[in-house]
Amino acid sequence: MCDADTGALSKLADINSSITESQIAFIKPVRYTSRDGLTINGYLTLPAGKEANSLPVVINPHGGPWARNVWGYNPEVQFLASRGYAVLQMIFVALPAMDASFGKLRFANGGVRCRTMLPMACSGL
Repeated sequence: MCDADTGALSKLADINSSITESQIAFIKPVRYTSRDGLTINGYLTLPAGKEANSLPVVINPHGGPWARNVWGYNPEVQFLASRGYAVLQMIFVALPAMDASFGKLRFANGGVRCRTMLPMACSGL
């Protein structure tokens, strides 16, 4: 919370007080190119204290054309990372918040385009 008079910040609450800062997995933005040249963004969460080499990967696409993954604490992703998995969250191009030129792709081919992006995402890891 910010005190408007002094500008001092104070912690209001923890999202999950049973998790220490050293246990939180690192989240980094990633980018790769689809077969047709579009840039796809996403987030790669790596297990705390593990080398980013030869890790098993869980691909966690978002829940549909009206939702997207965001950077920040995600209990499901943190759980998987705490078990040694790298987690890739993709931000598909066919989202309303993306560039208008992507709008036509939203419902094209019944989602086939989005499914073909899954293997491409892994190839860059």
